[in-house]
Amino acid sequence: MTSCTSPPLIGTGNLKQGCLSGQVAVVTGAGRGIGFEAARALVWLGARVAIAEINPLTGKSAADSINSEFGPPGKACFIRTDVGNARDVRRLAKKLAGTWGGRVDIVLNNATLALVGPIHDTPIRDWDLSYRVNMRGPVLLAQAFLPGMLARHSGTFVCVSSSPGPFMGPYETMKSAQAELANIAAGETENSGVHIFAIGPGIVRTPALAAAMPKLAKLYGKTVDEFFAMSAAHELSPEAAGAGFAAAIALAPRFHGQVLGSKQALHIAGIDLPE
Repeated sequence: MTSCTSPPLIGTGNLKQGCLSGQVAVVTGAGRGIGFEAARALVWLGARVAIAEINPLTGKSAADSINSEFGPPGKACFIRTDVGNARDVRRLAKKLAGTWGGRVDIVLNNATLALVGPIHDTPIRDWDLSYRVNMRGPVLLAQAFLPGMLARHSGTFVCVSSSPGPFMGPYETMKSAQAELANIAAGETENSGVHIFAIGPGIVRTPALAAAMPKLAKLYGKTVDEFFAMSAAHELSPEAAGAGFAAAIALAPRFHGQVLGSKQALHIAGIDLPE
């Protein structure tokens, strides 16, 4: 795994390198795609990042790549985590309690499962799987890490939203619920020093989307190329989407209780997208 640009996109705006120095972040599903790029951008901003990833191969590769790019080693670590498994999340919290000063300042709920099909024809097991990753996971992460943030009167907890569309019912429904989870949690933590919001990446050509796209495009009656052409105005690269996530975290106080997009965060951070 290699970096997309040098310097990274996050470094081309008005955010100062090291502005998150001393902070510890958990990024779920960060073995590849948007999560990896968000973790990479957070490290450039000065945070140390725990890559909470279910796949040990991509998780370790992501941590090694970030440490190689931004050395010395130790800026990123991999902790195998199934976000829908309460025992795994407790183990994640326990490991981090003994690492990097024992605190977690940032949680980015990036892990996701995108399943494709009409609502009436999607097996209930797929709905259960989507709930497990896209909704149960963020709740378990909130229960594991929000108490510490509230006790310190400091922290950032981020959910990932999506724009509803046909033929992705289990995914879009749980993503809408995740955004509402962020809204409710923001209301419960008003004036606490903890900042909670939801952010959507737009259309991003990640490995997960690539796997789903042939079936999804067919359901729309289009080829894969035609589908992406239809969505071109909303498309971002994985690096741009991840940089948007990291920029929003760096500017978290202004986004408390909001649902925003990566493009909005990039614009506010003064980061121009490549032509």
